[in-house]
Amino acid sequence: MGMEKIRRKDSVIIRHIHENIFLIDTKCNYENNSCIFYEINEMGEFIWEHLSGWMNLEDAVYRVINDLVGEYDYDEASVTIEEYIKKLIKIGYIESEE
Repeated sequence: MGMEKIRRKDSVIIRHIHENIFLIDTKCNYENNSCIFYEINEMGEFIWEHLSGWMNLEDAVYRVINDLVGEYDYDEASVTIEEYIKKLIKIGYIESEE
């Protein structure tokens, strides 16, 4: 992991709809169906809630792992969390800068 800085995009909100959890970009134009409701699970929500303000990627991963309850392999968990965050960067729900 490098010194890449990340933060949640201000326009992305989390919503519970029935039994599902979604990330929704409120600035997206939903009229032409070019946007998606990105469905996440409870762990995805847990990670999302731990991302606040600008922080480096390594600190974000540490913050999430530090608050996990139960037995986790640190290295495996950090890889999984980093991959998830990078996926959210790729789809534009998390901003990043070097």
